[in-house]
Amino acid sequence: MRAVGDVELAGKIAEWARGLEELSHSLLTKVNELLRSLGAPELNALTFSIGCVYESEGEEEEEWRKERGGPNIHVFRIAGRYFPSTKEIVLYFCKDGYKLETLVHEIVHHLQYTDYAEVSYKRRDAELFDEMLPYRFRPHELEAKLRAEAVARSLSQGDQSACEEAA
Repeated sequence: MRAVGDVELAGKIAEWARGLEELSHSLLTKVNELLRSLGAPELNALTFSIGCVYESEGEEEEEWRKERGGPNIHVFRIAGRYFPSTKEIVLYFCKDGYKLETLVHEIVHHLQYTDYAEVSYKRRDAELFDEMLPYRFRPHELEAKLRAEAVARSLSQGDQSACEEAA
C-alpha cells in the first residue's frame, strides 16, 4: 500500500513543480519587460525554489572562532541569489515565503554584474568586494538592499515613478 501512496505523492509534487516552473516563466517575462524598458540586458532565467539555502560569513572566520573556542559564526538564510555567469535569479521560498524586496535586490545585482550605467557598483567592484569583505560590509550588497527597500516603500505608497528611479 505504501508504494501507491508514494507514487501519488510524487505525482502531486511533480504537478506542483510544474506550477512553480510556470510561475517562474511568467515572472521572468515581466522582469525582462521591465529591464528592456530601462535599456538593460535581459535575464536568461528566473526560478522559484522551495529549497532552503544558508550562508555564513566565511569558512576562514568560522575555523578561526572554532580554534579559539569562540561563539559560532552567524549563519543566515538566503532569500535569493543572482548567478552572473548564467544571468539567472533564483528565489528561495523556504519557510517564510517570498518578498518583492528580494526580487528587486537580485535585479540590482543583475544590473551591477552587467555594468548597467545607473548603478554605483559594477561587475569588477562586486567581484572584488565578494573576495575581500564579509557579506554585510559589501558596498554592492548595501546598494542592492537600499534600492530594494526604496522600491518596496514606493510600491506600498503607490508611487510607480519612484520605483523606476530606484532601479
